[in-house]
Amino acid sequence: MKIEPSRPGYYLCKIGECFAGFKNNDSAKSYFLKCLELPDTTKRYIYSLPQRNACLQLYQLLISEGNYELALEYLDKAESKYPYHKACNNGEFERRMQIAKKFAVCFDNLKKTDSAIERLTRYMFTKTEDIHLDSTEYINEYINYYYGLLCKKHSPCDITTSLSDAINNVFYKKEKLPSDSAQEYYSVECHINFFGKKVSLENVEYEARSWGGEPVEIFTRDYILKSVKETPIYKKINSY
Repeated sequence: MKIEPSRPGYYLCKIGECFAGFKNNDSAKSYFLKCLELPDTTKRYIYSLPQRNACLQLYQLLISEGNYELALEYLDKAESKYPYHKACNNGEFERRMQIAKKFAVCFDNLKKTDSAIERLTRYMFTKTEDIHLDSTEYINEYINYYYGLLCKKHSPCDITTSLSDAINNVFYKKEKLPSDSAQEYYSVECHINFFGKKVSLENVEYEARSWGGEPVEIFTRDYILKSVKETPIYKKINSY
Protein backbone atom coordinates (compact mmCIF):
# COMPACT_ATOMS: atom_id res chain seq x y z
CA MET A 1 0.00 0.00 0.00
CA LYS A 2 1.42 3.37 -1.05
CA ILE A 3 1.83 5.92 1.74
CA GLU A 4 1.76 9.67 1.08
CA PRO A 5 5.42 10.69 1.64
CA SER A 6 4.73 14.10 3.13
CA ARG A 7 2.53 12.80 5.98
CA PRO A 8 3.46 9.15 6.54
CA GLY A 9 2.60 9.08 10.24
CA TYR A 10 -0.86 10.47 9.65
CA TYR A 11 -1.69 7.95 6.93
CA LEU A 12 -0.22 4.98 8.77
CA CYS A 13 -2.36 5.85 11.77
CA LYS A 14 -5.50 6.27 9.63
CA ILE A 15 -4.95 2.89 7.98
CA GLY A 16 -4.55 1.35 11.42
CA GLU A 17 -7.85 2.92 12.48
CA CYS A 18 -9.56 1.36 9.46
CA PHE A 19 -8.29 -2.10 10.38
CA ALA A 20 -9.33 -1.52 13.99
CA GLY A 21 -12.83 -0.63 12.78
CA PHE A 22 -13.00 -4.02 11.06
CA LYS A 23 -11.81 -5.74 14.27
CA ASN A 24 -8.57 -6.77 12.55
CA ASN A 25 -6.47 -6.03 15.60
CA ASP A 26 -3.22 -7.57 14.38
CA SER A 27 -3.13 -5.48 11.20
CA ALA A 28 -4.22 -2.39 13.10
CA LYS A 29 -1.41 -2.83 15.61
CA SER A 30 1.18 -3.27 12.87
CA TYR A 31 0.27 0.08 11.30
CA PHE A 32 0.18 1.88 14.63
CA LEU A 33 3.60 0.48 15.45
CA LYS A 34 4.93 1.55 12.04
CA CYS A 35 3.70 5.04 12.84
CA LEU A 36 5.63 4.99 16.12
CA GLU A 37 8.81 4.00 14.30
CA LEU A 38 8.78 7.34 12.48
CA PRO A 39 10.49 10.41 13.94
CA ASP A 40 8.23 13.08 15.39
CA THR A 41 8.39 15.72 12.65
CA THR A 42 4.97 17.31 13.19
CA LYS A 43 5.09 21.03 13.87
CA ARG A 44 4.40 21.64 17.53
CA TYR A 45 1.55 24.06 17.05
CA ILE A 46 -0.40 21.15 15.57
CA TYR A 47 -1.49 19.30 18.66
CA SER A 48 -2.97 16.15 17.11
CA LEU A 49 0.29 14.22 16.67
CA PRO A 50 -0.19 10.95 14.73
CA GLN A 51 2.24 9.21 17.10
CA ARG A 52 0.16 10.24 20.09
CA ASN A 53 -2.97 8.99 18.40
CA ALA A 54 -1.23 5.72 17.55
CA CYS A 55 -0.33 5.23 21.23
CA LEU A 56 -3.92 5.89 22.31
CA GLN A 57 -5.26 3.54 19.65
CA LEU A 58 -2.88 0.81 20.81
CA TYR A 59 -4.04 1.44 24.37
CA GLN A 60 -7.66 0.91 23.31
CA LEU A 61 -6.90 -2.31 21.43
CA LEU A 62 -4.85 -3.72 24.30
CA ILE A 63 -7.57 -2.85 26.82
CA SER A 64 -10.07 -4.79 24.70
CA GLU A 65 -7.70 -7.76 24.84
CA GLY A 66 -7.18 -7.47 28.60
CA ASN A 67 -3.48 -6.59 28.28
CA TYR A 68 -3.50 -3.80 30.85
CA GLU A 69 0.24 -3.79 31.51
CA LEU A 70 1.13 -3.07 27.89
CA ALA A 71 -1.82 -0.70 27.52
CA LEU A 72 -0.41 1.31 30.42
CA GLU A 73 2.99 1.47 28.71
CA TYR A 74 1.51 3.02 25.56
CA LEU A 75 -0.61 5.42 27.58
CA ASP A 76 2.53 6.52 29.45
CA LYS A 77 4.30 6.98 26.13
CA ALA A 78 1.47 9.12 24.76
CA GLU A 79 1.68 11.44 27.77
CA SER A 80 5.47 11.56 28.16
CA LYS A 81 6.87 11.31 24.64
CA TYR A 82 3.99 12.71 22.58
CA PRO A 83 2.18 15.12 24.94
CA TYR A 84 -0.95 16.93 23.87
CA HIS A 85 -0.36 20.52 22.74
CA LYS A 86 -3.50 22.51 23.37
CA ALA A 87 -4.65 25.43 21.26
CA CYS A 88 -6.82 26.87 24.05
CA ASN A 89 -8.28 25.87 27.41
CA ASN A 90 -11.73 25.04 26.09
CA GLY A 91 -12.39 21.39 26.94
CA GLU A 92 -8.94 20.96 28.49
CA PHE A 93 -10.29 19.89 31.90
CA GLU A 94 -12.42 17.18 30.29
CA ARG A 95 -9.52 15.96 28.15
CA ARG A 96 -7.27 15.57 31.20
CA MET A 97 -10.06 13.85 33.10
CA GLN A 98 -10.56 11.39 30.25
CA ILE A 99 -6.85 10.57 30.22
CA ALA A 100 -6.93 10.14 34.01
CA LYS A 101 -9.75 7.61 33.64
CA LYS A 102 -7.74 5.66 31.07
CA PHE A 103 -4.90 5.41 33.59
CA ALA A 104 -7.38 4.48 36.32
CA VAL A 105 -8.78 1.60 34.25
CA CYS A 106 -5.29 0.17 33.81
CA PHE A 107 -4.32 0.59 37.46
CA ASP A 108 -7.56 -0.88 38.73
CA ASN A 109 -7.26 -3.98 36.54
CA LEU A 110 -3.66 -4.37 37.65
CA LYS A 111 -4.87 -4.44 41.28
CA LYS A 112 -3.49 -0.97 41.95
CA THR A 113 -6.79 0.59 42.93
CA ASP A 114 -5.18 3.22 45.19
CA SER A 115 -3.30 4.55 42.16
CA ALA A 116 -6.53 4.55 40.15
CA ILE A 117 -8.28 6.58 42.86
CA GLU A 118 -5.37 9.01 43.07
CA ARG A 119 -5.47 9.67 39.33
CA LEU A 120 -9.15 10.61 39.35
CA THR A 121 -9.63 12.37 42.70
CA ARG A 122 -8.50 15.82 41.52
CA TYR A 123 -11.22 15.88 38.82
CA MET A 124 -14.21 14.73 40.84
CA PHE A 125 -15.26 17.81 42.79
CA THR A 126 -16.34 19.97 39.87
CA LYS A 127 -19.92 21.11 39.43
CA THR A 128 -21.83 19.40 36.63
CA GLU A 129 -22.65 22.72 34.97
CA ASP A 130 -18.94 23.50 34.65
CA ILE A 131 -18.23 20.28 32.74
CA HIS A 132 -18.42 20.35 28.93
CA LEU A 133 -20.03 16.91 28.89
CA ASP A 134 -23.62 15.80 29.07
CA SER A 135 -24.44 15.64 32.79
CA THR A 136 -25.72 12.05 32.54
CA GLU A 137 -22.52 10.97 30.78
CA TYR A 138 -20.38 12.73 33.38
CA ILE A 139 -22.22 11.20 36.33
CA ASN A 140 -22.53 7.68 34.93
CA GLU A 141 -19.10 7.39 33.36
CA TYR A 142 -16.92 9.27 35.81
CA ILE A 143 -18.68 9.87 39.14
CA ASN A 144 -20.14 6.37 39.44
CA TYR A 145 -16.90 4.76 38.29
CA TYR A 146 -14.88 6.78 40.80
CA TYR A 147 -17.25 5.99 43.65
CA GLY A 148 -17.02 2.31 42.70
CA LEU A 149 -13.23 2.53 43.02
CA LEU A 150 -13.56 4.12 46.47
CA CYS A 151 -15.88 1.33 47.57
CA LYS A 152 -13.29 -1.27 46.62
CA LYS A 153 -10.99 0.14 49.28
CA HIS A 154 -13.30 1.74 51.85
CA SER A 155 -16.76 1.32 53.33
CA PRO A 156 -19.45 3.88 52.42
CA CYS A 157 -19.36 5.08 56.03
CA ASP A 158 -15.59 5.64 55.92
CA ILE A 159 -15.90 7.49 52.60
CA THR A 160 -18.56 9.80 54.02
CA THR A 161 -16.50 10.43 57.15
CA SER A 162 -13.35 11.15 55.15
CA LEU A 163 -15.17 13.67 52.97
CA SER A 164 -16.65 15.36 56.04
CA ASP A 165 -13.17 15.60 57.57
CA ALA A 166 -11.81 17.04 54.32
CA ILE A 167 -14.51 19.75 54.25
CA ASN A 168 -14.05 20.58 57.92
CA ASN A 169 -10.31 20.98 57.42
CA VAL A 170 -10.45 22.93 54.17
CA PHE A 171 -7.46 25.13 53.39
CA TYR A 172 -8.46 28.68 52.45
CA LYS A 173 -6.12 31.60 51.93
CA LYS A 174 -6.96 35.01 50.56
CA GLU A 175 -4.57 37.91 50.34
CA LYS A 176 -4.42 41.31 48.78
CA LEU A 177 -1.78 41.69 46.10
CA PRO A 178 0.43 44.76 45.69
CA SER A 179 -0.72 47.13 42.98
CA ASP A 180 0.54 50.41 41.50
CA SER A 181 -2.97 51.40 40.40
CA ALA A 182 -6.30 52.16 42.05
CA GLN A 183 -7.51 48.64 41.33
CA GLU A 184 -7.54 46.07 44.11
CA TYR A 185 -6.10 42.69 43.25
CA TYR A 186 -6.51 39.56 45.36
CA SER A 187 -5.43 35.96 45.21
CA VAL A 188 -7.45 33.05 46.57
CA GLU A 189 -6.27 29.50 47.12
CA CYS A 190 -8.62 26.87 48.45
CA HIS A 191 -8.20 23.10 48.56
CA ILE A 192 -9.15 19.97 50.48
CA ASN A 193 -7.26 16.75 51.10
CA PHE A 194 -9.35 13.68 50.32
CA PHE A 195 -7.76 10.30 51.01
CA GLY A 196 -4.35 11.93 50.95
CA LYS A 197 -4.88 13.67 47.61
CA LYS A 198 -4.93 17.46 47.29
CA VAL A 199 -8.03 18.66 45.45
CA SER A 200 -7.85 22.26 44.28
CA LEU A 201 -11.21 24.01 44.67
CA GLU A 202 -10.03 27.48 43.70
CA ASN A 203 -6.72 29.01 42.71
CA VAL A 204 -7.22 32.42 41.17
CA GLU A 205 -6.21 36.06 41.08
CA TYR A 206 -8.87 38.68 40.44
CA GLU A 207 -9.46 42.42 40.32
CA ALA A 208 -12.17 43.27 42.86
CA ARG A 209 -13.73 46.37 41.32
CA SER A 210 -14.55 44.63 38.06
CA TRP A 211 -16.62 42.20 40.16
CA GLY A 212 -18.46 44.97 41.97
CA GLY A 213 -16.08 45.37 44.89
CA GLU A 214 -15.15 43.31 47.90
CA PRO A 215 -16.14 40.86 49.10
CA VAL A 216 -16.58 38.96 45.83
CA GLU A 217 -18.97 36.22 46.87
CA ILE A 218 -17.84 33.45 44.54
CA PHE A 219 -14.31 33.62 45.95
CA THR A 220 -15.32 33.40 49.61
CA ARG A 221 -14.73 30.28 51.66
CA ASP A 222 -18.44 29.71 52.30
CA TYR A 223 -19.38 30.01 48.65
CA ILE A 224 -16.65 27.61 47.53
CA LEU A 225 -17.70 25.00 50.10
CA LYS A 226 -21.34 25.46 49.17
CA SER A 227 -20.37 24.77 45.55
CA VAL A 228 -18.56 21.58 46.60
CA LYS A 229 -21.73 20.38 48.33
CA GLU A 230 -23.60 20.79 45.05
CA THR A 231 -21.28 18.47 43.13
CA PRO A 232 -22.53 15.04 42.02
CA ILE A 233 -19.75 13.22 43.90
CA TYR A 234 -20.55 15.00 47.19
CA LYS A 235 -24.24 14.15 46.82
CA LYS A 236 -23.48 10.55 45.94
CA ILE A 237 -21.12 10.03 48.87
CA ASN A 238 -23.59 11.56 51.30
CA SER A 239 -26.54 9.56 49.97
CA TYR A 240 -25.33 6.42 51.79
